[in-house]
Amino acid sequence: MPGNKTMDEFRSCLFNVLESMAKNTKLLIQNSKEIMELLLPVIVKKVESESADVRFQSLKAFTDFITQFLCDDKIYNSEDNNEST
Repeated sequence: MPGNKTMDEFRSCLFNVLESMAKNTKLLIQNSKEIMELLLPVIVKKVESESADVRFQSLKAFTDFITQFLCDDKIYNSEDNNEST
């Protein structure tokens, strides 16, 4: 089915873009609020997909972003955010 192949290629490109975004510290710092409030919830919803590939890629993208956020003091400071711990 040609449409399915096109969708798979689009999805693959989209996840490649997300992976590149997660590696760009400057982009993450400048857009951390928007990424956390708008992008990450959409990625999390895709973790519930019926497709194993989509679940894996979504979880990987989410983990890539969260790891960067937790490792950067400019975005996440555990001393300032200790009320939930």
